Amino acid sequence: MAMVLPCLFVRIVIKTYVPDELSAFCLYYFAHILPILLALLIVVKTCIREMEILAGLVDALADPRAYLSAQEKRKEALHNMGVEDSDIVEVATSSVRTASTKNALLRINGGPLEQSCDSLKSTASLKETARPNSEASDTKHKVEAINLSDLKKDKCFQKLTRKLQKDVEELKKRHQKQRESIQKQQQTTVDKLICDSHKQSRKRTVGSSNSSGQKHESLATMQSDPTQRSAADMANSHRMKSLVMSQTNEWSSLMRKHETECYQLRRSQIKEEFELLGKLLHDAQKQQMNMLKLRLEAENKDLKQAQTKKSMDDARSIQQDKNIKTKAERDRRIKEMNEKNLKMFFEERKRLAIKAQKHEEQLMKRHEEQHEQLEKDAQRALELEEMNYREARLASKPEFVC
Repeated sequence: MAMVLPCLFVRIVIKTYVPDELSAFCLYYFAHILPILLALLIVVKTCIREMEILAGLVDALADPRAYLSAQEKRKEALHNMGVEDSDIVEVATSSVRTASTKNALLRINGGPLEQSCDSLKSTASLKETARPNSEASDTKHKVEAINLSDLKKDKCFQKLTRKLQKDVEELKKRHQKQRESIQKQQQTTVDKLICDSHKQSRKRTVGSSNSSGQKHESLATMQSDPTQRSAADMANSHRMKSLVMSQTNEWSSLMRKHETECYQLRRSQIKEEFELLGKLLHDAQKQQMNMLKLRLEAENKDLKQAQTKKSMDDARSIQQDKNIKTKAERDRRIKEMNEKNLKMFFEERKRLAIKAQKHEEQLMKRHEEQHEQLEKDAQRALELEEMNYREARLASKPEFVC
C-alpha cells in the first residue's frame, strides 16, 4: 500500500570510515539527498501501479468486445468450478479499475454515465444479496452436533440406568447379608472359645479344692502351682490368637471378594451403557442423514421447478416478442434459448449434486468422528475403573470385625 511521505519513518545506521574532508558531504547527503531519493522511489512505485491500471484500461478501450468476452469467460469458468461472485473478495484498486473500465466502455458504446452507475449499483446489490443467500443455504444444511447428554435423556437409557442401579442395590444387599452371616459365625466361635476357657478354669479350681481336702498340704500346693495355671492360660491365649488370625484372614478375603464383584459389575455396566449410547448415536445419526437427504431433495425439486418456470417464461417472451417477424426466426431463437438453458440447467444441477455430495461427506465424516470419540470415552472410563480397583487392592490392609 502506498504511503504518503509524512507517514514514512526511516532510520538508517551506517558504520564506516569517512575521511575528515568528506564528513561534511556525508552529513549533507544523509540529511537532504537520501530522503528525497526515498520519496522518489515511493512515487515511482505508485506511478508503476497506476500505469498498470491505465494499461488495462487502454486494452479494454482498444478492444471492448474482447475485454467483455474475456470477462464473461472468466466468470463462466469460475461459475463452472463452483465459485460464486460472493466468494471473491476484491481488492479496492481492482474494483476501482473495473469500475472505471466499465464506465469507459459504456461511454464508448453510447451509454450514459447514469446507466453505468445504475449498472454498478445493481451489480453491487446483487453481490450483497448473493452473500446472504449463500450463507442462508449453508445454515440451512448445517446439522447440529449430537450431544451425549441429550442421548442420556432417552427413555431407553433411563430404563437401563434404573436397571443398573437396581443391580447395584441387590449386590449391596447380598454383600451385607454375607458380612452379617460371617460376623455372626465369628462371634459365635469366639463366644464358644471363651466359654470353654471358663469351664476349664472352673474345673481346675474345683479339682484343686477337692484335692486340698483329701491329700497332703504339700500336694495341694503342687496342684495349685501357678506354673500350671500359666501354662493353661498360654494355651488358651494361643488358641485365641490363632482364631483371631483365621477370622481376620476370612474377613479380609471376603472384603476383597466384594471389591472384585463390585468392580466386575461396574465394568459390565459401563460396557452396557456405552453400547446403548452407541446404538442411540447411530439412530440419531441416521435420522440426521435422512433429514439432510430430504432437504437436498427438496432443494433439487425447487431447482427443477425454477428451471421449468424459467424455460417457460423465456419461451413465452420469445413468442410475445413483436420484433420477430418470421416463424423461422422465432424457431431459431427458441432453439438457441433451449440450448443455452439446457447447458445452464445442466451446470446448475451438476453444482447442486456436487454440493449435496459435499454436505453428505462432511456429515458422514462428523459421524465417524463422533463414533471414534464415543469409543475413546468408553475405553477411558474402563481404564479409570480398572485403575481405581488396582489402587484399592494395593492399599488394602487386613481387616477384622470390631
